[in-house]
Amino acid sequence: MLSRLIYHSKGDVSSEQLSAILAASRANNPGVGATGVLFYKRPHFVQVLEGSRSAISRLFVKIAADPRHTDATIMDMRSIDARSFPTWAMADLSVIILGREAWRRIGRTEFQPETMTAESVLAFIAGLAIELAAADGRRIAAA
Repeated sequence: MLSRLIYHSKGDVSSEQLSAILAASRANNPGVGATGVLFYKRPHFVQVLEGSRSAISRLFVKIAADPRHTDATIMDMRSIDARSFPTWAMADLSVIILGREAWRRIGRTEFQPETMTAESVLAFIAGLAIELAAADGRRIAAA
């Protein structure tokens, strides 16, 4: 059974540290059957992980213990019928330049995930993933 976990946390990481987080995710996630996307806009992380409930639960425990993250908070965890991000071991959505349309989708001008619902975070992330997929030549499922 597939599950999706959405969480947010805080951290002040350099581009090198963010690259290390992404590299570790991309190396380790395929082995546990996890896929997902990460968005970082200092100081906020938002990540969507998809895979078996046990795999993503173990990943979240590691993330919550990582000193680069503070205040790791699960926004939503639920069973899903299909992955929204099946082709990415871990996509970096932070590379998307946030234009007016992205901010309009979440109804704000600053990214503060702790004040957002899981549904609005997922819609925001899905919109960014669609932009990245188009640039990357990949397909994603609708979130």
